[in-house]
Amino acid sequence: MRFVLLVGLCTVLQALPAFAQKPEALYYAVNEEESMESFKANIRFIDIVGPQVYKVDSAGNFSGSVDPRMLALAKRNKVKVMPLMINTGFDQPAFHALLMSSKAQERAVQTMLALCRQNGFYGLQFDFENILVTDKDALTAFYRKAARALHANGFAISIAS
Repeated sequence: MRFVLLVGLCTVLQALPAFAQKPEALYYAVNEEESMESFKANIRFIDIVGPQVYKVDSAGNFSGSVDPRMLALAKRNKVKVMPLMINTGFDQPAFHALLMSSKAQERAVQTMLALCRQNGFYGLQFDFENILVTDKDALTAFYRKAARALHANGFAISIAS
C-alpha cells in the first residue's frame, strides 16, 4: 500500500509544474488608433496580442493585415502576436460554402501558414461567428485540419467562443 501511495504522490508532484504555469494575458486589438494607443500604454502587462484584422471569404481568400507598428512594438517587447480571423460579414451562406469546399479550406490553411511564417506570428485564432448550427461538425473538421498544419509547423491555434 505504501508503494502505491508513494507512486501516486510522485505522479502528482511531477504534474504540479504544469499546473503552476503563469497565466498569459491576452489583449484583443481592433484596427483603430485608440486600440494601438492602449496597446502601447499597457504593453508591460500583455503576453499575447490578438489583433482582429483578417477576414476569410467563401473561397478561402484572406484580406487584412496587422499594423506594422503593432508588430514592431510586440517584437521589441517580446509579446506574442496571434491575429484573429473572422468570416467576412458574418455571412452564414458564405461561411457554409467555405466549410463545404476542401479546395477553399486548403487555400485558407496554406494562407494561414504563409501569414504566420512571413510575419513571425505565434499563431492564429478562429473567431468565426453567426455559423449555422448544422455546420458545427464541418467547423470542427476545418479547425482540426488547420490545427494539424499549424502545429506541425510550430504555430499555435485557438478558437474564440
